Amino acid sequence: MSRGLLFAALTLFVTVSAHAIPVQWQVSSGGNGHFYDVVFSQQLLTWTDANTAALALPGGWHLATLTSSAESAFAESLLDPTQYTDCVSGTLGGTICTGVWIGALSSAIGSNDWQWVTGETFSYTDWGPFEPFSNGDRIRLDRFQSFGVFSWNDARNTANPAHGYILEQESTQVPEAPTVILLGCGLGVLLMKRARLARMFAAK
Repeated sequence: MSRGLLFAALTLFVTVSAHAIPVQWQVSSGGNGHFYDVVFSQQLLTWTDANTAALALPGGWHLATLTSSAESAFAESLLDPTQYTDCVSGTLGGTICTGVWIGALSSAIGSNDWQWVTGETFSYTDWGPFEPFSNGDRIRLDRFQSFGVFSWNDARNTANPAHGYILEQESTQVPEAPTVILLGCGLGVLLMKRARLARMFAAK
C-alpha cells in the first residue's frame, strides 16, 4: 500500500465527531434530566456496531430511546444537517440522507414489532414520509431532505449502515464525553500507530 493510501485509510478510520460535552435535556425545560451525545463518523456502522459501542461505555450509556415528540425534537436539535451528505433519491420519500442509529429494533425485517433497547413502552413514533416501508429491522434517524425534516426510517442492521448514533445516559451527573473515552481507549492507539508508521516511512 502506498504512503498516501495508508494515511487516507487511517484518517478515515479515526474521524469521529461529537459535542465537546454531553448535552442535558433540562428538567426546567420540560426534559427528563438525561444526557445525550451524537457520535458521527465518516465510516459507516451497523446498528450492532453502534449498540455494542454504546454499551461498552462506562456510566450506563445506551442508544437513545426517543419516546415522545419532545424528546425526539430535543435529540434532533443536536444533529448537524450539513453532515448528512450521503443521500439517495426515491419516488415517494424524495431525497433521503443517511443519518444515525437510535435504540429501536424489531425481531425481523417487516415484522414491525418495534421495541426500545431499554424495554420502555414503544408507543410514540416519528416515521418519515411513507415510512415505515417494512424493509428494515432497526431504526435510523435520517434527513428527509425533500421535506426538510429529520425522521425515522426503518433500515436493515447490516445492509443499511449509518454514519453514527445518538447516545443517552440516564444520570443527573455530568458524564465524561463519550468521544473522549473513545479516544483514550481505542482511537488514541490508532493515532500512535499512525505516528509510528510516519517515522518508519520518513526513515526510508
